[in-house]
Amino acid sequence: MNHTIGRFAPTPSGRMHPGNLFSALLAWLSVRAAEGEILLRMEDLDPDRFFRISRGCIVSRCSVKSVLRYINGRLKLSLEPESSQDLLVARARVDDFLKWLG
Repeated sequence: MNHTIGRFAPTPSGRMHPGNLFSALLAWLSVRAAEGEILLRMEDLDPDRFFRISRGCIVSRCSVKSVLRYINGRLKLSLEPESSQDLLVARARVDDFLKWLG
């Protein structure tokens, strides 16, 4: 018996739009019908456009609105669209983040 594994390429050519959501939904439905699973691996994300700021959060370069110095050497981000949570760049990731941001 084959085990179906699918994926949705998470890097659109611009901002996400309904067509991206539709494609993701179709991929998920086809894999679900085959009783498979969809995997998202970090290496599927374009490292020029996405950055893991902490263990639980990945941000898109085009969504970063402002960067502020924060407590203990961390950075606090403001994104567009706004997030309901404080988005903090982990101390160990600050230098890499600033290089990535340019």
